[in-house]
Amino acid sequence: MIRIFTVLIVTALLGCTQEIDPSTDSIESNLIRTLQFGSETDTYKACIFLGELALNEDQIGFIKTSLSESHCQLYLLAKREGNAKNISDFINNFPNSKEQKKIWRIHSNSGYPIQFIPPYIDFLAAIAITNDTALNKLTGVLNHTDGAHADAMIEVLAKLYIKHGERVASSFDTNKTPNNLINLIKETANYFGGIGENK
Repeated sequence: MIRIFTVLIVTALLGCTQEIDPSTDSIESNLIRTLQFGSETDTYKACIFLGELALNEDQIGFIKTSLSESHCQLYLLAKREGNAKNISDFINNFPNSKEQKKIWRIHSNSGYPIQFIPPYIDFLAAIAITNDTALNKLTGVLNHTDGAHADAMIEVLAKLYIKHGERVASSFDTNKTPNNLINLIKETANYFGGIGENK
């Protein structure tokens, strides 16, 4: 029953464009196949779902050797293996330019709510708690978002600012974050419960 329910979820996520047969193939294998042959949005959704599943060594090996280097490949290897090299590769190859707009565009076109942060960025935020390079990439994201996407990023950075105010402030300087955005982040941090020693 659980497996059938999972099949239905995956089918819905992929917009019913991929045929999934639980009796002959695994959910993971179908999703990996989508990474190879799916549309841009189907590939993105498959990557997100794979990031939440336990992958075996053969599946991870296939992702390493058969997928061209991409945000998805680096995200999956960093998240599923979690070793220092994969995390470093994910951070160092995360776009810090207008290429970030492409992530938001695909995310929006895939049907996710505007308030739902792209998992690539959400994962970067988790790493940024202890990693300054990741933090600089994360604050840089704000320079390439607008509208509701910018609002979502302000919330992410405000929560980091509450506990890591000095590091976040230093990262703002590095990325030349506009003062109006910094003030919004501080106001949002106060709304969420104050900014502690950084008040």
